[in-house]
Amino acid sequence: MLDPATRRRRTLGAVAWFFVSTLLLIAPIFTTVGNRIEPRVLGLPFSLVYVLGVVAVNFAVLGWLYATRSVDDDGEVS
Repeated sequence: MLDPATRRRRTLGAVAWFFVSTLLLIAPIFTTVGNRIEPRVLGLPFSLVYVLGVVAVNFAVLGWLYATRSVDDDGEVS
């Protein structure tokens, strides 16, 4: 079981990442960085690869939070 300080730090880090990832997908950041067709990545437009990349990292962070049980109240699996 994690001590409360570690749990809080991990939870705040995850919340910060999800806030940043939301910013990466809305204007003006998306329109300046990810709103392009070229270059193509594996035949897909860059804008699609950009969005899929952000979603994949979100999935990885959620999987890490689940695997480490950083957001459980009591540390037990129900």
